[in-house]
Amino acid sequence: MVTSLIIIHIFFLIVLFLLSRIGILKPGMTMIPIILLVPVFGSLSALLACYLERTRIAGTKASDLEVMKSSLVSPQEMPTREEEEGGSVPLEDALLIDDAQMKRSILLDVLMQDTDRYVQVLNEARMNEDTEVVHYATTAMVELLKEREMSLQKFAAMYAENPDQDGLLTEYINYIRQYIYSGMVDGQMLEIHKATYMQLLQDSIKKYKRKEDYFSYLDCLFENKDLSPIKDYLVLFQKKWPQDEKTWEYRFRFAYENGDHPEMERLIAESREDGHYFSKKTKEIIKFWEANNNHAQ
Repeated sequence: MVTSLIIIHIFFLIVLFLLSRIGILKPGMTMIPIILLVPVFGSLSALLACYLERTRIAGTKASDLEVMKSSLVSPQEMPTREEEEGGSVPLEDALLIDDAQMKRSILLDVLMQDTDRYVQVLNEARMNEDTEVVHYATTAMVELLKEREMSLQKFAAMYAENPDQDGLLTEYINYIRQYIYSGMVDGQMLEIHKATYMQLLQDSIKKYKRKEDYFSYLDCLFENKDLSPIKDYLVLFQKKWPQDEKTWEYRFRFAYENGDHPEMERLIAESREDGHYFSKKTKEIIKFWEANNNHAQ
C-alpha cells in the first residue's frame, strides 16, 4: 500500500513538473512544500488550483479562496466571510471541532494566504491530534521562518552598507521587534536576535534620542535581568520625563526587582502625595508587594 502511494506520488510530481515546464501550471512558493511533502493530496490541490484559475472560476486572491475551500468542505460546515473578517478567531474555533477534513482545509487556506495573521494559531495547530493538521502547520511555520530570516539578512546587509539611509534603522528595529515577540523563534536564535535588537536600539538612541527607544531598551534590560545599567537610565528619565507613566513604572519595577523595601515604600508615599495615577501594571506591582509584606509580618 505504501509503495503504491509513493509510486502514485512520484507520478503526480512528474506530471506537475512537465506541466510547469510548458507553462500550464505555475505553483506559488507556498504551494511547492505541499506538493512535495503531502502525497497525492498536495498534487491534486495544485491541479485543482490551476484548473480553477485557468477557467476563471477562482483565483489566488483571498476573495476567491472560498471557492477552493468549498471543494473540500460542505457548504454547511464552511465559515462565512463575515466570520473570517475578524482575524484568527474562526481558525482557532475550527481547530477545536472534531472534523479532520475541515481543519485540513482551513490550514491549506492559511498556507496559501497571509500566514502572519495566524502565527499563534499555527503554533497551537502544531500540537493538534490530527497528524495532517500538524504537518500543514509545521510546513507553514517553516516557510514563514525562512522568509523572516531572509528578510532580516537583507536588513542587516542594507544597514551595514548604508547605516544613515533615511528611515532604514527605524524600519529594521520595528521588523526585528515584531519577529522577536511573535513567538515564532526561540532558543539560541532568539537570543541572537535579541542582542541585535538591543544594539540597534542603542544605535537609534545615539542617533535620535527618542523616548520610545529608551523605553524599549530598558524593557530588554529588565527581561534579561540585567539591572546594573538601569539606575543611570532612571536618573535620566526623571530629568527628561518625570511625569511619564513609564518612568514611574520603571522606578517601581527597579525597586521591586532589587527587593529594595525602603525605596518601594518611599515611591508609594511620593506618588500618593503627588496625586500621581498608577497604571494597571504599577498597581499590580504595588498590590503584590504589599501582599508579600503583610504575609511576612
